[in-house]
Amino acid sequence: GAPGFSGHRMARTLSEKGLETTVVSDSAVFAVMSRANIVVIAAHGVFSNGGVLARAGDHTVALAAKQHAVPVVVLAGLHELSPLGPGDPEFEMNDLLSPADMIGYTALADCLPLPASGAASSSGEG
Repeated sequence: GAPGFSGHRMARTLSEKGLETTVVSDSAVFAVMSRANIVVIAAHGVFSNGGVLARAGDHTVALAAKQHAVPVVVLAGLHELSPLGPGDPEFEMNDLLSPADMIGYTALADCLPLPASGAASSSGEG
């Protein structure tokens, strides 16, 4: 679904190839999974241990499929296969680094409100 509608595009492509497809919103996955024959999702990457780096929401879809014993097929290009995976020292994912490496803090100064000059003291007197 939204925001990129990649699921809709994939469903259209599969439908044009003669496969019957149904697009289901994330909120309805558990409700309709019992009627599904197969689940097809696209991956950003596939790791050496079989793990998949997929879009937000695909984990819930996979859990619903497992609960209803529906097979899940993951589509990925050869360029998305990784010899590394979680647990490998070279594998870096979700590193939380300072944004200063990309943009200086002074560049944000124009976006921030100016401090109030001569603001009244909050000493409680009065």
